[in-house]
Amino acid sequence: MKLLNLTLLAAAISMSVQAFAHDKITLTEDAAQAVTKANVSRADFLGLESIHYVKTAKGVQKAQALSKNQQLVTESGSPFGTLTGQLVVKLKEDVDAAAFAKSKGLKLEWQSNNNLVILATPENAELLSVLEAVKASDSVVRAKLDRAVNKNEIH
Repeated sequence: MKLLNLTLLAAAISMSVQAFAHDKITLTEDAAQAVTKANVSRADFLGLESIHYVKTAKGVQKAQALSKNQQLVTESGSPFGTLTGQLVVKLKEDVDAAAFAKSKGLKLEWQSNNNLVILATPENAELLSVLEAVKASDSVVRAKLDRAVNKNEIH
């Protein structure tokens, strides 16, 4: 039995060594720039620094104001998601989420054990101004607008 285990271990090690053996890849300048462009900052990936676009009579424009159930679009005009009227907020560890929500006039909808919270805004709130007010707090690590996305739809 021990001999079988040792044989299997030796086989696994030899396969893993072969998996790591590879030629060095040398990128041309164009390829290196393409790789750099593909890397996205954490803030962009999480939607923390994103510019919100909406369709207007004048075409696709940067949103000046947003409200619940408003549809967001990509820069090219493709539907992207619908605003839920909620904020996803990461609070500092020592912050009481319920007290924070109440101080901002928001309702605490959900809270994780590491102080990630979902806060609901009042019914007719202007979401961009609420978001900026929440982000301005020293108690907030990061915050973004929550949006619903139809994942079954082909984009």
